[in-house]
Amino acid sequence: MEKYQKEMGLEDYQIVGRTLDEILASFKNERSQKIVLTEILQLIYSDGVFHKEERESLSLIKEHFGFDPNDYESLKDWITKIKELSKS
Repeated sequence: MEKYQKEMGLEDYQIVGRTLDEILASFKNERSQKIVLTEILQLIYSDGVFHKEERESLSLIKEHFGFDPNDYESLKDWITKIKELSKS
């Protein structure tokens, strides 16, 4: 997480106690929502384990954004391929 915070320029970020719905509501357009989902998928798959809590959070995010199942699968496949390429 520290590496990710540094990469995103968020070293000094402090949690402010917003709910997941409040956070997700700030991403209003489809492009930003896809970026959020892409980044979250990269974090989820970074350790190679898809934990129950991650699955539940991802489900809430997909539902909140109203993602089409086909769009989600395409993003997931893309992230999986990127992960495989980075192993080479």
